[in-house]
Amino acid sequence: VTDVKNFFLTPPGTPPPAGPPPFTSAGGIVGLGPNQTMYETMALSPGKYVLLCFFPDPTEANLPHALEGMIKEITIS
Repeated sequence: VTDVKNFFLTPPGTPPPAGPPPFTSAGGIVGLGPNQTMYETMALSPGKYVLLCFFPDPTEANLPHALEGMIKEITIS
């Protein structure tokens, strides 16, 4: 999770870490409005995964939720 945070949450004006991303994308959901629900079925292999939310927080100058701590590591066994 630390490598993913370092890749996505670099301070403004700072280049991201060199080299390829330290992850492989497994997909996701974007663009939901108020009172909308979406479910995504995923066939994940056993391993560690990081969930992040990039949706902007309108109460905090549109700061992405991930920058407010909405990041979670999960393990699929």
